[in-house]
Amino acid sequence: MGETLQRDTFRRAVEPHLEPTGERVALGRGRPAELFRRNAHRT
Repeated sequence: MGETLQRDTFRRAVEPHLEPTGERVALGRGRPAELFRRNAHRT
């Protein structure tokens, strides 16, 4: 715990366990964030 993770490393580690919802959230400027949920098939 307390270990700093690089953004791309964290995303690669977590992405196989998530599935996109198909929704996006636009708060502020920039590209809207894509929403994900836990993948029920890979728990």
